Amino acid sequence: MAYPEINLHIIKTGFYNSQFVYKQLSQSPDRKVEYYELEYFAESGGISYINGHAYPIVRGNVLVAVPDYIRHSKLHFKAFYIHFSTDNSALKSILNALPPISEFKEDNFKIEQLFKQIIQHYHYYDPAHMLYAESKLLKLIFHLSNKNNATVSKKAYSPIVLQAIEYIDRNFKED
Repeated sequence: MAYPEINLHIIKTGFYNSQFVYKQLSQSPDRKVEYYELEYFAESGGISYINGHAYPIVRGNVLVAVPDYIRHSKLHFKAFYIHFSTDNSALKSILNALPPISEFKEDNFKIEQLFKQIIQHYHYYDPAHMLYAESKLLKLIFHLSNKNNATVSKKAYSPIVLQAIEYIDRNFKED
């Protein structure tokens, strides 16, 4: 049986700190997602909005944004990120079926290490390291799509509920 070519292309990777990009803002502007985007949240704080749904940013969670999603974030947060493309229809089908947020409980460290390995090897800019980074990205996609390793976050809240949660968090010590 012949398998179609993967055609996975990493566009950019790195570590994102919103405080360096949006120093004076409390929210990033809306933007249309151009490539597949994976983010591993390095710390809790902020809210990610994907197609109008709000997801609290929680350390260890992985965000998946597919092309044409509209997204923005309530700041501030830190995340490892990977942007990539593929023209493989089977891989696109897997990626498009992933939930916007996945929670990794016991495999949290393993997922963080995959992000770091992909980023490190991508930045060597040679074919062998690129192949390694792409293989680790496929492994990460496997973990995201394997329902035994990831649980889908059910924490998509309306903006009014998020405001109430934030108010309670700020004022829970008051009478």
